Amino acid sequence: TLDVYRIHDAAEPRELHGRNVGDSLGDMAFVCAQGAEESYGNSLVSYWQVDVDAAFGQYGYCLYIGGENKCYGGTGKQVGRESAMGLDGGEKLGQCSNNSRVGSWFSIPDDGECKDGQEVGQNCSWGNAKRIRTVNASCILHDRGLLDMCEKEIGHAPFAKSAEIFAKALETNDPTKGGCPDISEEPLDLVSVLI
Repeated sequence: TLDVYRIHDAAEPRELHGRNVGDSLGDMAFVCAQGAEESYGNSLVSYWQVDVDAAFGQYGYCLYIGGENKCYGGTGKQVGRESAMGLDGGEKLGQCSNNSRVGSWFSIPDDGECKDGQEVGQNCSWGNAKRIRTVNASCILHDRGLLDMCEKEIGHAPFAKSAEIFAKALETNDPTKGGCPDISEEPLDLVSVLI
């Protein structure tokens, strides 16, 4: 079972198929880049657990375009993997290595999802996906101090302390343990004001 994270807009569906995700260390390649506040300050972060077949394929680029998840590249039904930013010197850009210095990115193909009762690895590459939590990125960036830690770790891979802050913020909603509160899943009620 992989623990993976997805940084996304509130309008995007909270689903894994046709999406890119990363482990906590891999996501730091995005978050700790300059301009993280502008890029992710108004975003959400979802934490998922998913079973995958470890026979990883080539990483594909998956985007949310025109209301749909679309992937480009990859290797069919296989979950794709690469080292964050293609770094770390691993075989096939991290497809076949543990990527311990920079973390991993994964592409989750539509066609690879296991159907009910189908075992991962039996003509499918992933299944049993469970979204654990979704929080506001601003809580992680500001309230938990991720932006400050990123500044300290830039140029000194791995971003281990940053990844720890990121993961803890999503493990619990208890702020005394580094957690961020869950976002409301309820749709906003429209309020009419009569004058």
